[in-house]
Amino acid sequence: MKAIQAVTTILAVATLFTIPLLLDNYFVTWLFTLAAIYSIFTISWGFLERYSGRPSLGHASALGIPAYLAAISYNLGFGILTPALVSLLVIFLLYYLLSLKLGKKEFIFATFVISILLWVAAPRLVLGYGDTMVGGEEGFFLPHVPLKTIYLLSFLTLFITAMIYDFLARTGLGIKMGAVRDDELAAKALGVKISRMKFFASLLSTLTAVAAGYLYSFQFSHVSPEIFSVELSVFPLIVSIGGLSAPRMTFLSFALLFAARALNALAPQFHLVFYAALLILFPIFGRRLYAQG
Repeated sequence: MKAIQAVTTILAVATLFTIPLLLDNYFVTWLFTLAAIYSIFTISWGFLERYSGRPSLGHASALGIPAYLAAISYNLGFGILTPALVSLLVIFLLYYLLSLKLGKKEFIFATFVISILLWVAAPRLVLGYGDTMVGGEEGFFLPHVPLKTIYLLSFLTLFITAMIYDFLARTGLGIKMGAVRDDELAAKALGVKISRMKFFASLLSTLTAVAAGYLYSFQFSHVSPEIFSVELSVFPLIVSIGGLSAPRMTFLSFALLFAARALNALAPQFHLVFYAALLILFPIFGRRLYAQG
């Protein structure tokens, strides 16, 4: 079964990867690239939930911090490598320390509050160049990167991330991390190093989130306060209704993004009603999924 799941993951990503190549349409390529980035972002969220039992309700902060640091560094005339390392350290320490100090419910609301605070604070971040001001509500611009480059990098990152995510479940480390999620007290009684497992879960989630944040910002060549929005934060939570395997999260991320774009085309912001309905139904589906293991 594990081999079948691995093959399914490979075929799923390969199929999604070839569709834009066959159609050779700019908008289709752009939409599939964005969907791949959302999938990476969702799997990043999954590392926290599946391997430490710490679902985040403000995971947009993990996407937005690296994007903003890269944009600010670029506008100040510096490179984009240093912001990646700084954001990796900041997000990792944030998740790791919160997971050590807070319970599951407290972790959820703490991440949500942090994301909201960043959403409120981002519009007030402005840089001045003489008479020119950048930032604020409009955000910061980044250098243009060809769409095909972002497309290839996104699917390569998604493939590697999905394989690591599901492969981890078959290792001793993954089993120990899963035990922490199920019952920390029981895992500790069996000799599992709780803090070490949370360390690895936080690190994997952060690495993936930073990659998604960079891909997201360079696809648009722009980053704005909306990257910290509640809409983006609840996206992985909605996707998790269908389960926490990499193929499921990948397919559902694509499906949810496509559905949201279609609904938004019919009526602006109508997709948020769809999100709200799914969140209302989430406890019902969640109980059934957990009952089935």
